[in-house]
Amino acid sequence: MIDLEYTYPPAIWRAYGAALRNVLRGRRKMATPENARGFLMGAAIDHRRVAEYDALCGYGDERAIALTYPHVLAFGLQMAIMTHREFPLSLLGLIHTHNRIRRYRTIRFDEPLNVRVEIQNWRELESGWTFDIDTRFYAENSGQALVWSERSTMWARLRGHHQRNNRRGGEPSPELKIPTIEHWSMPANLGRRYARIAGDYNPIHLGRLPARLFGFKRPIATGMWLQARAAAALDPMLGQEAVEMSISFKKPVPLPAKREFVVDDSVSDDMAFGLVNRTTQTVHLSGRYRVLPRTVFESMEETNHVDS
Repeated sequence: MIDLEYTYPPAIWRAYGAALRNVLRGRRKMATPENARGFLMGAAIDHRRVAEYDALCGYGDERAIALTYPHVLAFGLQMAIMTHREFPLSLLGLIHTHNRIRRYRTIRFDEPLNVRVEIQNWRELESGWTFDIDTRFYAENSGQALVWSERSTMWARLRGHHQRNNRRGGEPSPELKIPTIEHWSMPANLGRRYARIAGDYNPIHLGRLPARLFGFKRPIATGMWLQARAAAALDPMLGQEAVEMSISFKKPVPLPAKREFVVDDSVSDDMAFGLVNRTTQTVHLSGRYRVLPRTVFESMEETNHVDS
């Protein structure tokens, strides 16, 4: 079992070097995958980096960090686990299919945080394997209370498995019927700009040539930028501290692009949203943004503190 512990954020460039090494060496045959975990003490928040992130993703609140920003803080630890020699899948080729974030309270710039990442819930499908990356942030100054969590679901298609069938028929997707509240314009260099801030240098986001190596005619928008941009639009609308944001990534957004962000806010504490291309009737992502249910807090007692 992979079990890592750090007192300083692991360097992302080392993880990309390990990813390249693993590709050249090849991966061991998938049997029954084991869970993996990592722990980082004292994740510090860089004000300049946060300001650059906010500017790129459309955030305007300078009193607390953005809903999605802890993902950036934990990204190096996630990478260190997934590029470890014993991790059974290649980092290149993994596809992010779903993401759920829970913010239990706002996170201040000055509070030290501890981070735990666990990779678990392996499921074998006809199309390959899926697994979850569970990330939790604990506040040192609040008795190691859980303040933020994320579940990222990843998919890897392996040789000998069938291709996923994403074709849909029948009625148009509900997101295409929701009113447009924003028009997004995404430049060709968006992936490179996001990578410089967040460290996500996946080749499919960086340019035409590297994207073509992985089967894309053009670079595609980074999924976590799309979620961050959506959260920036929705957070002020709901105006709540404790929230949950769930998102499904359906179709890539080739860059450059102009798309419509749609929101159904007919229920005061629960919003449905999506990113669509009305011309082609394409839904790129869909999700829900809501006040965190009381039942979630009631179930936190068993997982509210870092394991001793």
